[in-house]
Amino acid sequence: MCTSDVFAVVSFDQDEDGYRLQVYSAESVPLFGPPLPSLGLFRDHVGFRELLLAKLMNGEKAAYGTPIFKDKRERTLDLLIRNLERDYDAMMAPRRSLLILPETLSPRIQRRKVQAKVTEFQQIGQDLKLKKIMKGDHPTSLQTSSPFKKDPWEPQLLCQELFPHDIICGDSWGDQVVIASSDGVFVLYEDHYYPLINKMVTVQQLSVCESRGLMVFRGGNGNATGE
Repeated sequence: MCTSDVFAVVSFDQDEDGYRLQVYSAESVPLFGPPLPSLGLFRDHVGFRELLLAKLMNGEKAAYGTPIFKDKRERTLDLLIRNLERDYDAMMAPRRSLLILPETLSPRIQRRKVQAKVTEFQQIGQDLKLKKIMKGDHPTSLQTSSPFKKDPWEPQLLCQELFPHDIICGDSWGDQVVIASSDGVFVLYEDHYYPLINKMVTVQQLSVCESRGLMVFRGGNGNATGE
């Protein structure tokens, strides 16, 4: 092996039936392995071959770290990167000519674009409002004001097989249900119900706050709270 900074000399000693290896390097080359024995004699031919290959590859890598090779490598990489950048710019030039960046638009054109978007959103909102009116879901719809149209807050009874009284409102309380009826307030648990408030108080609306252990209800003659 011979570079400008590293030299390797191999000779065969017939008397010893072995190889001798001597490696010389410049002062700027850092140390590299594997280390050589003091006499530099190798009687194991196979082992010497492996050591020689490792020594040569490590010497080449070490030589690349010297200032001369380092500067040349950096200049070569810089030239390659510049060539890639120039080729990329040449390829993208026709595409950039077709692009119009928002920064290049005049303020007048930008205002027109914004106004066009606002008009489009207003038109979409008016169409949605018209559809809701036609379906009767809008407050201004004639179908909403019809006597046959239920208010959104009006309760709907789905099943009344376990409770014989007329239900006004109710709420869940853990695994139980609190039900307000015309005959008082009851607690429904599985298939049994128990009185909670007698019919002297007509409860129109109630809400249970389980985290506080409270039941808040609104009576027919005013507001009241219970716990």
